[in-house]
Amino acid sequence: MESSVPLNTVHVQSVVPTPMKENGTFRSVENRAFLQLKAEIETYRRTSGHYIVDLVSISFLRIAGVTQEELLDAVFEHWDDRPWPPKSVRPSNQSWDSDYQVDADEARRHAIKTLVGGADIGHTKEAMSQPVATQVWERFAAFFERTACRYYVGMGLGNREFTYLSGVAIVDHQHAGILWVVESD
Repeated sequence: MESSVPLNTVHVQSVVPTPMKENGTFRSVENRAFLQLKAEIETYRRTSGHYIVDLVSISFLRIAGVTQEELLDAVFEHWDDRPWPPKSVRPSNQSWDSDYQVDADEARRHAIKTLVGGADIGHTKEAMSQPVATQVWERFAAFFERTACRYYVGMGLGNREFTYLSGVAIVDHQHAGILWVVESD
């Protein structure tokens, strides 16, 4: 049974660190290796778009007893470019785990294809080579506890003025991360 308390009003005990900004959005994890990877990814210019690359802590939400759906709602909305309508007016016949979760192999294939870009998205030029995209994916995925990972694709996060909104989000017990491309033709 899902909680009727909106996520942004979940009360977390004061002894639990809350890595959120005052406006209720998540703070990115300050990890030197992750920041270096993010900077490297951003050197591969998109033809007409940008990347969303982020890593946030979610352990405080797990400690607070937030459901998986509420947790994913909060994290995915954080990465989106617009506030979401209340849960009560969104489709009730969908869930993140049943409709958007994929296995590790599918997530890997999807991420590499997304990072490469090129003809698959109507461009004549690839943003990065397949070997580079594979290395980027492996480095990104290494920030998560592989045995506890859930992978999500197809959420359509990003500015809707762009035509291609694709990538992979990974969630484990302590972190959520996104490797995403927002691009137009």
